[in-house]
Amino acid sequence: MSERVASSRPGQGRVTASARDVLAHWPARLGVTWNTAFATLFFFLPLNRSILLTALPLTAFERLGSAEAVSFLFLSASLGGIIASLNLPPVVARLGCSGTFHLASLLLISATVALLSDSNVLFALGMVAYLAANTAFDVTLSVYLMQLLPRNELARFEPRRVFAMVAAFCIGPYLGVYMGEHGPRWLPFVATGCVALVTLTYFRLLGLHRVSTRYKADPNPLKNVRRFWGQPRLRLAWSAACARSGFWATLFVYAPILMVSSGLDKVTAGTVMSVSVAMAFAVPLWARVGFKYGLRKLLTIAYAATGIMGFVLWLADVEPMAMALLIIAAAATASMIDGAGNVPFLRAVRGAERAEMAGVYGTFRDVSQLAPPAIAAVVLQFAALPAVFGVVGTLLFGQAYLCKYLPRRM
Repeated sequence: MSERVASSRPGQGRVTASARDVLAHWPARLGVTWNTAFATLFFFLPLNRSILLTALPLTAFERLGSAEAVSFLFLSASLGGIIASLNLPPVVARLGCSGTFHLASLLLISATVALLSDSNVLFALGMVAYLAANTAFDVTLSVYLMQLLPRNELARFEPRRVFAMVAAFCIGPYLGVYMGEHGPRWLPFVATGCVALVTLTYFRLLGLHRVSTRYKADPNPLKNVRRFWGQPRLRLAWSAACARSGFWATLFVYAPILMVSSGLDKVTAGTVMSVSVAMAFAVPLWARVGFKYGLRKLLTIAYAATGIMGFVLWLADVEPMAMALLIIAAAATASMIDGAGNVPFLRAVRGAERAEMAGVYGTFRDVSQLAPPAIAAVVLQFAALPAVFGVVGTLLFGQAYLCKYLPRRM
């Protein structure tokens, strides 16, 4: 990857010359550091996703009529998202991160239009576009993050990034369901498109569209997969991210359906999901615990505790509001995992392979979207919906065991 690098102010990392121009102007005028301005971008992007986070599975459940049908829909959409993720590096190579970011914005806006269609086929295609756009956002920002910040600052920036994301995910689920229930059906989808435009405007205001991130990508994306899979630390980082994201995906898709099926209204379900995400405001605390006692120890305990909560959600036979409280408790244990964020990957990836490996690593988002509906599609043939959480809990116990292979110092 080619980049023109210039030194920056202490604590702000290594930035390109064009980005340094921005440092001297827009963020400085507001009295904020580059790191804070950059972290704000990690608020807008998750807001794109979170507005539909609860509204989308509930809309699909309303249209299709069963959790099994929703599972097959999400399974199909996630397969399309994985294909898109594996083909991202050539796109970034041709368009650069800025061009890819602009393309993802257009794709997300198009997805919101397709999701409003009465056709189930267009609805499914809209979900694929929605997942692909969010994956493209994540990959391009990962490249910017690794380019603009030195390695010794990545671990300290990660809690700030996660905190901004949590703030967005606290607002989005409730807001999306509330708008859909108390306004026109199209309102949360239009709101998502509007936030995408605001995000693109902020991206350009930061000057990131002028930062050079072009690189040569292998035309065969499977070669990147082989190179990624040949590095044990990257494999472990990927499996840890899949387990973490997979639990959240299960919670976001099936917890609202579980609550609505048990008698709670949609707005209450959306509120519970927003409160659940708010548990991740403890991420900075868990990050400090990880830095003090070691991320390996933190992650081992966190995956095991979240696995236990998966079994509790499976076996508990309680009233709807009690189930809602258990869902919030499960989210609280999952926030421990988020204390490490993407640090295992950021510290393991080689500088010359950032974009290519970020593209492969980014498939954890699609795999974690794919696995829960795939598991549910099988489990729901033999058991009730809560059993899905029990299976996911078992997988989390497996990841807790794998954490022993993480480096002692990370």
